[in-house]
Amino acid sequence: MNATRRLVFVTLAATAVLACGGVEEKQATSRAPAVTTTSVSKATTTPPPYYCNAVGTGIPPGGHGNGSHVSDIYAGKSKGPLTEANCKAMTRQWKRVVAATKKFDTRAKGEAAGWHAAAEYIVGLGTHHTRGSVIPTETDPSVEFDPSKPNFLIYGGFEGDAPLMGVAYTYLGPGLPPEGYAGGNDWWHEHTTICMAGRDKILAGAETISDEACAKLGGFNFRLTGPGGFFGEKNHFYMLHAWLPPHDYRPDVFVSGNPCLLDKGLAPKSHPCWAQVSRDPSLGPPPGTDGHEHAQDGHDMSHDATVES
Repeated sequence: MNATRRLVFVTLAATAVLACGGVEEKQATSRAPAVTTTSVSKATTTPPPYYCNAVGTGIPPGGHGNGSHVSDIYAGKSKGPLTEANCKAMTRQWKRVVAATKKFDTRAKGEAAGWHAAAEYIVGLGTHHTRGSVIPTETDPSVEFDPSKPNFLIYGGFEGDAPLMGVAYTYLGPGLPPEGYAGGNDWWHEHTTICMAGRDKILAGAETISDEACAKLGGFNFRLTGPGGFFGEKNHFYMLHAWLPPHDYRPDVFVSGNPCLLDKGLAPKSHPCWAQVSRDPSLGPPPGTDGHEHAQDGHDMSHDATVES
């Protein structure tokens, strides 16, 4: 190879090495910031799943649901976003209950599978369908909470196509309710007295009403706990609602009532209640509230009960 050719070859080789080096360096410098930016953005802007968060006091919007009887054991406490570990645990629990109840997504399907209405449809509450006895039995404290085995299914209407709205769990025993869903946003409410028609039908499931009011509905007040209660003074009867997708109350999936359960059943999608129901809790309470959007107005739900003839 003569000198001229050797010079051209060396020049071309050097140019190729520099070019390749330049490409690799450019790629490296362009990739690194993109990964960092994506990582930071994800960490700072992605809220937890709505069911891993909650705002409010556990009491539903005025006139819809279980009034103010969220248990006083939560006085002075507040709800909020779960830790990463609790959210992972909650996600596993949430997936289990959704999967376990999917096959009962309408009232007709639930009743065909043996679930019967212990409490007929009530505004804000829906139905309470059970496979067992309406009268509770004491809870075995050694049995671990299982989200896939609710005591009640909640349906949003009277007809067979009424959708599954959620589930309810019960605890009867001394002391505090069990550790249920991870994170502590699952605030239980307490029943001491239930207005019933016989052993198989609850007439006024939303509130404790007077003996006189219960008698007008054709029933009698069954005292569960407290002084003179069937299960004694030391026991408590707690219940927990969990509102499931796609009709869940997202600001707090454990709130004791749902504002889209209207007089005749689930509200149409055009109803303004859906703006409140679908709001992510990471955005804070729905607009127009004082930060405690579940404040209730003392609505007497006893007249909403359906009385059998």
